[in-house]
Amino acid sequence: DCPSLEELQLHGVLRHLTIPDGPSARTSKPLSLKRLRKIVVHDEPKHTRRLLSHLPLPSHVSLHVIGEVYDVDDLSDLPSVFSSLLPIDRSGIPLLQTASHVYIRNLQDIDITAHLGSVELRIKLDVPDDHDPEDLPGCLQTVTALFCKAPLVFLDVTGQFDTVKRTRTWIDVLSAFPKLRYLSFTGEGSLLNMVCALGHPPPSLDVDANHAGRGPSHTDGPVCPKLSCLEFTNIPCRLGLMEGLLGVLSRRKSCSLPPLANLFLELCCDGADECECETNLDLYAEELSNFAVEARIRSA
Repeated sequence: DCPSLEELQLHGVLRHLTIPDGPSARTSKPLSLKRLRKIVVHDEPKHTRRLLSHLPLPSHVSLHVIGEVYDVDDLSDLPSVFSSLLPIDRSGIPLLQTASHVYIRNLQDIDITAHLGSVELRIKLDVPDDHDPEDLPGCLQTVTALFCKAPLVFLDVTGQFDTVKRTRTWIDVLSAFPKLRYLSFTGEGSLLNMVCALGHPPPSLDVDANHAGRGPSHTDGPVCPKLSCLEFTNIPCRLGLMEGLLGVLSRRKSCSLPPLANLFLELCCDGADECECETNLDLYAEELSNFAVEARIRSA
């Protein structure tokens, strides 16, 4: 009995404990430690899953789960790896259903963090040093799978965007969270596929339109209908990005969606003359101001 305990950290100890299979979160009693605010669990996925199956969390307790993955072949399916860290019955982890903010970090890490106010759920993979951690499509699919019932309003992604080869990958994740208001992107590579996704209807509407023998019409509204803020930080100004963004914002306007409240673009002019690049950005800024209450564009 530790009534004053505020943080509990378990690093590599679960494998040495006997944790029986048995009750799920629905039948286990919640923790009664009233001052507890944070639990950190660092171990192999089979051990974290077993512990968390017996440990339903009060809504005010933050949880960090770090899964040790030794076999790089397992990392070919990130959604399955992340899922294996958590109980089959996830009702004992409230933030999976209630999170408002999600952050993906996938340059040096494989790290997904969710927030609701001050409460945090962080799920991270501890992988071999010689493994390239960049798998942004897998991270996006994981967020869609784990937080599909959460009312997300904020999505912040850091990663190598060239690894997302298909626009449909972005469509799937953005359409899963229709309440999204704020999108923020930082990293490397082209965001053109993501920009194109913002002009597409959700997959169900897309499929229905194709079955009807027609393309998406203006009545098939684009994903993220409540989007109000779009932010790019340190993003390469690749060929077609600005033209694509103008086209997508124009399409969203034609679907009677309101203008963005804030549009912030900090772009890197790769291999281009800096003065010429900044001049071009100034020209685009004037056009983009037609689609945002406040539009700020600058070179990184």
